[in-house]
Amino acid sequence: MVFLHIDPGWLVLMALLWYWDPLGCFYPFCAAMALHELGHLAALSLLRVPVRRMRLDLSGAVLETGATDYRRELICALAGPVANCLGLFFWDVFPLFARCCLLLGVFNLLPLPPLDGGKALRAFLLLRCNTATAFTVLTAVTWVTAAALMLWALCLTADHGLWPVAAAGLALLRLTLTMKKHL
Repeated sequence: MVFLHIDPGWLVLMALLWYWDPLGCFYPFCAAMALHELGHLAALSLLRVPVRRMRLDLSGAVLETGATDYRRELICALAGPVANCLGLFFWDVFPLFARCCLLLGVFNLLPLPPLDGGKALRAFLLLRCNTATAFTVLTAVTWVTAAALMLWALCLTADHGLWPVAAAGLALLRLTLTMKKHL
């Protein structure tokens, strides 16, 4: 089996990001993504969780792993954003890379499945609560966060046009399509 699977959708997404890059942050963003995934891979390796495959598709990078417990899942989910925090040490030398690390780390900590924050919250709740309570809390937090994200996007339209609403709408569509799989 091939360890790395690159979906054509990933290539199209990367081409579009490269083409429409008004801030010149495509390469620093790619480096921040690589650092993020290396954080996950390092934690998985240290915790001896087997990694079957890394898949790059329209939803981002997905690591397919062997079975693990909730404690390890929590640690591995947080390892990517923690790795992005390491990128902040380069603020003086590579400020654009550091900013990309900061944004990617914060975004991934949102408690929305399938983001790392959603996975970490799920694992934490399942460590502390019964399954029914954990999923009720996770679902409520997910929808409150999604609503807050959409409200924030609506507020941005005054200065930035409709693209924030479109981006938030696409994110919410992705959320609803993948939520059952990750809850």
